[in-house]
Amino acid sequence: MSTRKPVVGILECGRFSEAMTENHGAYSTLYANMLSAENHDDAAFDYRSFDVHLGDYPTLDDADAWLISGSRHGAYEDHDWIPPLEQHLRDAFEAKQPIIGVCFGHQILAQAFGGKVEKFSGGWGMGQMQYHLSGPFEQRVPDSTTLLAFHQDQVTELPQGATVVGTTPHCQYAALQYGQRALSIQPHPEFDDAFVSALLDERGHLFPGHNVTTARSSLGPPLDNASVSSVLRDFILQGLA
Repeated sequence: MSTRKPVVGILECGRFSEAMTENHGAYSTLYANMLSAENHDDAAFDYRSFDVHLGDYPTLDDADAWLISGSRHGAYEDHDWIPPLEQHLRDAFEAKQPIIGVCFGHQILAQAFGGKVEKFSGGWGMGQMQYHLSGPFEQRVPDSTTLLAFHQDQVTELPQGATVVGTTPHCQYAALQYGQRALSIQPHPEFDDAFVSALLDERGHLFPGHNVTTARSSLGPPLDNASVSSVLRDFILQGLA
């Protein structure tokens, strides 16, 4: 007799271009692969995807835990779908459902709980960067953790109840923990160098040239995606337990 796997609801807050999706997968595919990276034969979760940026809002009964995706949108922008998303996150938190946020997901979670998100005066962070991660990451990731970044927006004021568990010179609040209920991270453990290289090929003309050059030159060294992803996966499992 099979046991039902917990369902992770992936809250998709944007889409890649058709070419990027065809060659690299949608957000839902990238995050499912991220959380299953070490355990393909016996995946810990089932997944449901919700296009919240198109008004596809879930209820709390639709999943056991939640993962909020990246997005090209700003958390502070005036979109009809953002207030309901923030309310869903507050409701899920109160219901003690584990929540993971990545990039935009990191930002919208902070904003939902009273933090501030804005364009960083220091400009874009793109390509491989070195992070110091603590809290649940401690002793499970390298002292200097290599991950890919692709953002200008940042959390600039902490929400009440958030603990800083990740930082880098370009991003002071690079990872936040909200007790045992929510964990968020600004960089992208679901991206690899090939993905970022393709994203720069497609959209590099939209960004300052020096940022694109720096990002391209940073690619190549091994990433610490697997160790970071294992922490995110275990955080969900521990929260469900």
